[in-house]
Amino acid sequence: MPGTVYDPDTDDVVQAELAAAAREADLREAARIAARADELQALRELGTLEQTEPRDGDEAVRDELTRRAGGDVQSDVDAWLAHALAAHLGHYRDSAARQAAASLLSPPVLAHAALLAELARLVPGVAVD
Repeated sequence: MPGTVYDPDTDDVVQAELAAAAREADLREAARIAARADELQALRELGTLEQTEPRDGDEAVRDELTRRAGGDVQSDVDAWLAHALAAHLGHYRDSAARQAAASLLSPPVLAHAALLAELARLVPGVAVD
C-alpha cells in the first residue's frame, strides 16, 4: 500500500523464517549437549572424568546426564563440577563463568565447591584436589 512503511515484525514470511532459524539453533544446541554428555559419560566409565576440564555449557550437560542415567552419574559429575569450580579449572578460570555457575548449578554443587575452596584456603599448601 502506498505511503505505508514496511514492518518485518508483521511480515508472516519473515516471522516464519525467524522461527525456523530459532528451532534449528535449538536443535544444534541439543545435539551439542547430547554429544558432550556422551563424551563425559564415556570418560566417567573409563575413570578419567577428573582428568578433563569443564567447558562452557557443561552445566546443561549435567542436567542431560542426570535425565539419562540418574543419581550415580549425577553425584560423580556434581563432584567433578564442584572440584573444577573450586579450583578454577576449565571455563571456570573466568570469573564471569564462576558467577554464572551460581544460577546454573544446584545448591549442593555450589556448597561442595565452597567447602573445597575454603578447605584449601584454611590449610596452606593443600590443593583443592
